Amino acid sequence: MMNAWLGIFIALTFSGSGILLFSFLITYLSKGNFSAKWQYWNRKLSLFLFLVPIFLVFDLFSLFKQEKLPVSSLSPYSINNSGLSLPLFLIQLIFAIWLLGAIIASIRFFYIHQKFFKKLKANYLHIASENIAKSLLNDNIKDMKLPTNIRIVFCQVNISPILVGIVKPTIVLPMYKIPTDELEMIIKHELTHYKKKDLWVKQAMSLAMILHWYNPLIYVLQKELIKWSELSCDEDVVIRMSHAERKKYGETILNTMHRANQDSKLSSLGVTLTAGQSILKNRLINILNVKEGSKPITVLSTALFISIAFIGMVSSVMAHEYTPRVSETNGQQDVQLIPVGNLDRETQEHIEQDVPLHSEDMSIQTHSFNEVQEILFYQSEENGGTEVEANAEQIEEIEVILLED
Repeated sequence: MMNAWLGIFIALTFSGSGILLFSFLITYLSKGNFSAKWQYWNRKLSLFLFLVPIFLVFDLFSLFKQEKLPVSSLSPYSINNSGLSLPLFLIQLIFAIWLLGAIIASIRFFYIHQKFFKKLKANYLHIASENIAKSLLNDNIKDMKLPTNIRIVFCQVNISPILVGIVKPTIVLPMYKIPTDELEMIIKHELTHYKKKDLWVKQAMSLAMILHWYNPLIYVLQKELIKWSELSCDEDVVIRMSHAERKKYGETILNTMHRANQDSKLSSLGVTLTAGQSILKNRLINILNVKEGSKPITVLSTALFISIAFIGMVSSVMAHEYTPRVSETNGQQDVQLIPVGNLDRETQEHIEQDVPLHSEDMSIQTHSFNEVQEILFYQSEENGGTEVEANAEQIEEIEVILLED
C-alpha cells in the first residue's frame, strides 16, 4: 500500500508541476502570439496531470503486451534488486502528515462552500417570466444552443453577477438596476463560462488543492486557471463584436466592478464577470485586440500542445518508474519479483542463458534448496556488497512458483 501511494503521488506531483512550469516558459517565449484559449488549455492539462495517474494506462498496456511475449519455461518472474529504498516508518509518517492536511483542507473547503451557498440561497429572489433578464437569457440560450435548465435569479446581497451550480446551473444577478445592453453582455459572459465547462474545472481544481495541499505550485495553478479562464471567456464573447461593442463590453466589466462588493472567495466557488481584477489591464487590452488566429499559428499551437501533453505523460510514467521503494527490512535492499514478459527480448535471452535452472535436462520438480539460492540473493548495504543468503520464506515462494509451472 505504501509503495502504491508513494508512487502515485510522486508521479502526479512531478508531472503536474513540470507541465505547469513548462507552460510558464512557453507563455514567456510566445510573447502573446498564442490565444488565451490555448494558454487556458495548457493550465487545464497541468490540472489533469495533477489528478489523473496516466501511467496506469501504460501499465495496462504492458500487461496486455506481456501476454504476447515468450515467457521462460522455468518461471514468469525475474528478480529486481531495487537501487533505492526508504524506511517504512518514514513513509508512514509522511503519509500521516499528508492525510491530516488533506482532511483539514477538505473540512475548510466544505465549510466555506456551505456557508457561502447557504447565505446566497437565503437571499434568492426569483425573476418573473416577463422580466427582461429572463427574456435575454432565453434568447442567448437559443442562440448558443445550450440546455434550457439554466436558471436566472436576483440576489439581495450586492455581489458581482455569478454563475453557480453544476447540477442546477444558476446565474445570480444583484438587485441594482443594470442597463439592458450591459445585462445582455453579462448573461452572454456567464453562459460562455457554462458552455466551456468552467464550473467543472473549478471543482476539479478544488479537489487538486485538497490532495496536493503541500505543493505551493497548486495555489499558483489556481490563480492561473482563474486568470486564463476569464481571458479565454472574453475572447469567445467578443471575437465577432465590432470595435465599439468591444469597448462597451470593457465598460460593462468596469461598471460591474464599481457597483458590486467584491468577495475574494467568489472566484473559487463560481465564475464571475469581475474575477481576476489583478489582470484587469490585460483583460481590457485583450478584449480590444483579440482576433482569430491564422492557419499557421493554429497548426503550430496544436502541434505544440500535443507535444506538451506527450511530455507530461512520459514524465508521469518515468516518475512512477523511478519512485523509491518502501523498505520493510533493516539495512537491506528489497527484492522484487517482476514479470519476465515486461523485460526486453535481449534481457529475457540473457536470463535464460545465465540461469542454470533453465536447462532442459534439469527436472523442475528436483530443484533443491541450494539451487534456488543460486538465483535468489540480494546485497546488504551494511556488509559492503557481499552476497547474502535469501531467507527461507523467499526461497519457498520461488519453489512454489517452480512447482506450479
